[in-house]
Parts: sequence; C-alpha cells; structure tokens
Amino acid sequence: MPQLVYSLSQQNRFYKKAAAFVLRAVAKHSPQLAQAVGLHVAAKRYRVAVDPAYASRLSYASQQSLVLQGGPMRPDELKVFLADPYAVAAQRLRDYDEAGKDLDAEVASFDSYTPLLRELIDEAGKL
Repeated sequence: MPQLVYSLSQQNRFYKKAAAFVLRAVAKHSPQLAQAVGLHVAAKRYRVAVDPAYASRLSYASQQSLVLQGGPMRPDELKVFLADPYAVAAQRLRDYDEAGKDLDAEVASFDSYTPLLRELIDEAGKL
C-alpha cells in the first residue's frame, strides 16, 4: 500500500511544485493574479506579523507550514512586502482563501458560473 502520510517537509515540497504548476497556467491568462498568488505565503507571514491573533485562526497545517515558511515577517521584510505593487492584492486573495474555508458561508450555485466558464473555455480555445 502506498504511503499516505508524508512528512511535513515532503508535503511542503509537493505544495511548492503544485503551486508552481498552477501559477504558470494562471500567468498565461492573468499575470496580475499570478503575482498575487505568488505572494500568498508572504501575505500569510505579513498578516501574522501585524496581527498575532491571526496565527491562532490558521489551521494546524497552516500553522506548521508557517514555521517552514519563515514564521512572521521581520520588520525589514514587512517593508519589502508592503513596497510590492501586488501586496494589497495578495492580502485580498488571502482573505478570499480564508473565507473559502467557512463551511457555513453562502455561495452561489455552480450553474451561476456557467457563463463565465463558457467564456474562459472559448477564450482558451483561441490561444
């Protein structure tokens, strides 16, 4: 039987590879979104640095990966992050990510996304 439980470092390496793959695909359609996604970890590290209570709201896995990702940003890292033109978008994306974990959140039906999905499929066919 294949191993189903991997070490945290193995999971982190897999996550990085998977994220890089998805990022390349996203960048073809929206370089701006790709930049924000690329700052997802930095946005978490920033949020924990400026709002320590945020760390307690992270899942256990996210708290563990935060350690591997460098923990809360240091003051010099905060300045660099905030100077990035995509920092605000990355923080907004982080908020969306957190909101997406709310099991009681009201969301639109899948059918409501049909027009957008058709448009994206049509657009992809023109590439």
